[in-house]
Amino acid sequence: MPFGFLLKHGCDPPRFFNTPLPQPPKVPPHAGKRSDQQRSSRRAPSRDPAIMKSSRSPSFLPGLVFFLWSLRSAASQAVCAGTLNGLSVTGDAQQRYQTLYKMYNNCEIVMGNLEIVLIEQNKDLSFLQSIREVTGYVLIAMNVFTYLPLQNLRMIRGTQYYEEKYALYIILNYEKNVTHALHQLGFNQLTEILSGDVYIRKNKQLCHVETIDWDDIIREPKFHAMVLDNGENCSPCHENCNGHCWGPGPEDCQKLTKTICAPQCNGRCFGPNPNECCHDECAGGCTGPLKTECFACRHFNDSGACETRCPHR
Repeated sequence: MPFGFLLKHGCDPPRFFNTPLPQPPKVPPHAGKRSDQQRSSRRAPSRDPAIMKSSRSPSFLPGLVFFLWSLRSAASQAVCAGTLNGLSVTGDAQQRYQTLYKMYNNCEIVMGNLEIVLIEQNKDLSFLQSIREVTGYVLIAMNVFTYLPLQNLRMIRGTQYYEEKYALYIILNYEKNVTHALHQLGFNQLTEILSGDVYIRKNKQLCHVETIDWDDIIREPKFHAMVLDNGENCSPCHENCNGHCWGPGPEDCQKLTKTICAPQCNGRCFGPNPNECCHDECAGGCTGPLKTECFACRHFNDSGACETRCPHR
């Protein structure tokens, strides 16, 4: 269903509600002049043959992205357009960071793919903490920052795949001498991947991803997670986390919303008892059994209520 239809008839696209967003600090990056060489597009050097394939783009995506981008200044600027670049990058390191900042500062829903590629260490990425949902895939590749502050990302829809199968793809996030590398994913709120596989491999300093119960996050049993060859000598999870965590602290425990549910629940739950099932239209979990108590909607959000279809007005 076209996005414009949803707006015209008063039915919002699936999104989050009930939880206030933290306000990320405004840190406008320093702009620099671009040379002709910097303006030329180049492909990032690949260090692994597994990341050389391109993703498939639906034919309607360019028009949809342009339309969504034009809506940003007219509304709350919570919706922003994603990218479809894969491992292709443009400009130098500072320009890549500036582009990332301009695209996702104050963004709540990424309509498309979130691609973070070749970002250096010591960059302020706190503006990413406002992102709650990505409709396509998430690609994190060949970066050397220590921590990825996506602590409010709750759902990846996987309407588009990287390499035709992955909703989450994280690879080679370290320098050659491993002086600088990704150590921790700040995915503390991630509880739902609606469609697609997970691939996290060859991140030499990345810890705790092997402790995550990915079956709890991935909704459909036909999709799987491949998590191999990542950090060693990692600190254990906090004792309160029951062996599943995104980091070493008590605040880093994985939030389970599927594997702990009673058999009566058809999807997510907010507790282990039969009367603690989420509504069938909920995604990512809930605070209660009603369709107005979902963290996110599987299909449509009609004024705060999750619905299978968008009602006609």
